[in-house]
Amino acid sequence: FTSSGGSMSFTGVDQATPLRNVDGATGNGASATNAVTGGSTNEMVFSFEGGGSALTTHNQTTRFVKNQSSASQCGNFGGATAAGSASTVTMTRTLGSDSWACIAGALQAAGAAGAGPVARQLILSSAVRRAAGW
Repeated sequence: FTSSGGSMSFTGVDQATPLRNVDGATGNGASATNAVTGGSTNEMVFSFEGGGSALTTHNQTTRFVKNQSSASQCGNFGGATAAGSASTVTMTRTLGSDSWACIAGALQAAGAAGAGPVARQLILSSAVRRAAGW
């Protein structure tokens, strides 16, 4: 069994109701896709994707990718973010044709309009991956 993971942290997120429109999806193919129903341009949309094949490109801002093993259904993992929107935001990660799962949602902003969430720290940074030989 092989599994990989990572995390993202944010500032400017409403602490009472941080998440909105969280949804999961699974499938088999070359694209792990999930759509987050729009809410506000003052939000940040996030996604985490896992797959049995190496993850490659994302249609939004890639925050991390950990391609560890293609011998497991979730041996490869990545995360991405996108600006919020009043309409639907689609999060799509490309991978080799294989099984995949993803979860996506929106982070609600704390405080005044215009001061939305900001990605601040990537726990599994590229420097950490290089230092560990990943």
